[in-house]
Amino acid sequence: MPSAIITQIRSNFFLKPVLILFGYGYAFLIWIRNTLFDRGILRSRKFDLPVISVGNIAAGGTGKTPFTMELIRLLNQQYKRIAIISRGYKRQSHGMQLVSDGQGFLAGVETGGDEPVLMARRFPGCMVLVAEKRSQAIEQAIRQFQAELIILDDAFQHRWVERDADIVLLAQSDLVATERLLPAGQLREPLRSLKRANLVMLISKESDRPVSNYADLQRYYRGYAGSGQIQVDCLVDATLTPFAAADGLRHLAGRPVIAFA
Repeated sequence: MPSAIITQIRSNFFLKPVLILFGYGYAFLIWIRNTLFDRGILRSRKFDLPVISVGNIAAGGTGKTPFTMELIRLLNQQYKRIAIISRGYKRQSHGMQLVSDGQGFLAGVETGGDEPVLMARRFPGCMVLVAEKRSQAIEQAIRQFQAELIILDDAFQHRWVERDADIVLLAQSDLVATERLLPAGQLREPLRSLKRANLVMLISKESDRPVSNYADLQRYYRGYAGSGQIQVDCLVDATLTPFAAADGLRHLAGRPVIAFA
């Protein structure tokens, strides 16, 4: 559903109280689930290799995919067999699917989802798997591909797998005190859940001022924090694997451009 329609629904005088009421019910369910994990009643599975999660606390884009790709680029200097595990949002397949074996096999978007396929094409030497049950995909990555490092994509709310580092990306607008839980707002869980994170990155868009004030964040989180800004750097030919042809943006100056998503 387009964001403009969602905003209109959320601001409707009659619907807004209903959405807020549903938000309280959703918050109660989230509290029960997190409490069960915190007290060990529900258990996270531990694997004998490093596991890093990159995720959000709010719905919507925060630059998670480019951040994850930059993280992989840095970690590739130390780890040669990295496995990326994702749920594969909006894929048409079910169960565990192999998107890339790191040796040339590459599944399509219908099987793997757009973001996993994008990362597989950007890093052809990495294994990429999608599964609703992430632990099943991790087992496969270890058994079949001898993975040395696991990166969980969009997994802050997925607590069934224990991780060594939990990285959460936040947009500046996510820290607004009046931001509500779904469906009345964008938050997947309360901001106090940031206490589970090992690193929080405040991300601004190219048109925004870079983040420099962490006062709002410190009301919910006292750990390591950083900031970043999303910038359009170049154009690539998306039909190539790996992305080989890249051009700067200067040749577009003064020319009409159409952007769509």
